Amino acid sequence: MKFQLLFSLGCAVLLAGCGKKPSPAPSTGTPTQTTTAQPTAPVPRPVGEQASATPNDFTAVTAKLDAGGDLFMYWNAAQATAELDKGIGLIENQFSKLIAIDEADNGYVDEEFMAARAMARMGRSLIQEGGLGEIKGLGISSLALEEDLFRNRIYLHRDQEKTPGMLFEVLNGPEETVATAMKFAPASTVMAHYTRANVGVAIDWVKLALVKSGIPSDTLTELFGPLGGISSDIYEKAYFNDPISESAKALVGRWNVKNNMVKGDFKSETLIR
Repeated sequence: MKFQLLFSLGCAVLLAGCGKKPSPAPSTGTPTQTTTAQPTAPVPRPVGEQASATPNDFTAVTAKLDAGGDLFMYWNAAQATAELDKGIGLIENQFSKLIAIDEADNGYVDEEFMAARAMARMGRSLIQEGGLGEIKGLGISSLALEEDLFRNRIYLHRDQEKTPGMLFEVLNGPEETVATAMKFAPASTVMAHYTRANVGVAIDWVKLALVKSGIPSDTLTELFGPLGGISSDIYEKAYFNDPISESAKALVGRWNVKNNMVKGDFKSETLIR
């Protein structure tokens, strides 16, 4: 729609310009050869940095990039992720309503509804806890230092006031990883790439997020069987690490248990949330 409007306005301007007749030159008494007036080329307006109506971190991000190259891009990621979180939240709420209706009418819940809500919760978790929502700005640039030699930069600007989520914990792996890997590159290496990414943190986070999303444990066991399954620590972190709400406190109990069927003094404590 915007493109059509701009195209229509452009055509209107061109038609208006073509319809204007050149003003006749003042008569000097000597006949002169008439020529058609040529349209004057528009003077280019330089594009300068202007204050945006939407708060962003343009200056902080672009200061880390190479200007004047073949590629220069800035993206206000904070605005996009905030809108994405709202949209996924609406989807989650709709499926929660469908699940409540299905349970009230039929006494059971359709697995497809449960899976859809779980995926929505997974998406919101990636934004809120996974680190995606911490990215305030993204910048990319590419500059040719010489023929066929480019310097490419990608800069993520995160919110320093937030606790680093999974994404930045993964990127902030042990520093010695790169130093150790460089030893394996021969002297004739043309290009080498190493990363400090801690993949184990990412796998554990995905397991935790899926447990919190409400996916049945049988499905999770089958899904992560090749990766060693899901340990009890993941379930404890998913269900007991978060602060207990006021409405949930009435459902929490602690019991001391003594098993008289086992020889010796066998005692344990049970916590149910």
